[in-house]
Amino acid sequence: MPAVRLSVVVLAWNERDDLAGCLDALAAADVPGGHEVLVVDNGSTDGTPALLDATPWVRVVRNERNVGVAPGRNAGLAVAGGRDVGFLDSDTVVGPQTLRRLLDALDEDPGPGMVGPRLEYPDGTLQLAFRPVPGAVAVVAIRAASVSGFPPALPPRSSRMAAALQHRHSAGASPVSAPHSASPYTLL
Repeated sequence: MPAVRLSVVVLAWNERDDLAGCLDALAAADVPGGHEVLVVDNGSTDGTPALLDATPWVRVVRNERNVGVAPGRNAGLAVAGGRDVGFLDSDTVVGPQTLRRLLDALDEDPGPGMVGPRLEYPDGTLQLAFRPVPGAVAVVAIRAASVSGFPPALPPRSSRMAAALQHRHSAGASPVSAPHSASPYTLL
């Protein structure tokens, strides 16, 4: 059994100030079953490495150079120890109950294999950074997670996403869609 309920993987590259706000919010997050924070530093040359050195409760994966988003997130996923995994960008500030609400959505309905939050700017304005249905890569990943093994034709990041969803699928999860207006989060 995993030691924590949720592993939060944060990707960072030369974003010390944004990352500090993200980490402060994650430290205050209420997550039943506990959570770990893994920061993947993609070769930062600003104050990011010093911030991470001064934050002992964060697990750090250091890349010598900026390897990009998908490989960076994969590096965090490879060492994640939680039952569930969440991905954040370093400029994301979660509310104290946000992660709990997302996990509650997964617990209340065994159908979804993924959840995503409503995204807002700091002034409360809705960020239109969502789709009513999963994008093409997500659809491929969800379908790949629902079959035994992964087709060799899938691009590497789709295969990795499918691997991330495999643990949810093994418990009977399946992709579903819910109206954005019906909930503070989107079920995929």
